[in-house]
Amino acid sequence: RHTKEPLAVVSRSDDVQFSDFLRWAIFCLFYAAENNITQETFFRMPATVSLFGNSLSGMMQNLIKAIGNYDELFARNLEGVVERKGRNLLNLESGPQLYANVGIDTV
Repeated sequence: RHTKEPLAVVSRSDDVQFSDFLRWAIFCLFYAAENNITQETFFRMPATVSLFGNSLSGMMQNLIKAIGNYDELFARNLEGVVERKGRNLLNLESGPQLYANVGIDTV
């Protein structure tokens, strides 16, 4: 049985790097959905992002290629189980989503 609360990702507070990685992965899912970037068009994501070193520089494209954007992920795993309304919708009508730009190079 599922709860009525909005769904969220939770990570351990003692693994800051993994928590940051999850946060950026979620930003990536939102960015892709807002810009109509899907599993088929993953190559439209920023190609190189140096947030977590060279070995993960292609993480944005790889993530979308592997699982798709937020809309695709929701449809595949939660549609029919959790209503797609309220906090489970992207904020496309009343202003920007509040997340960092996935094209930022922080190194």
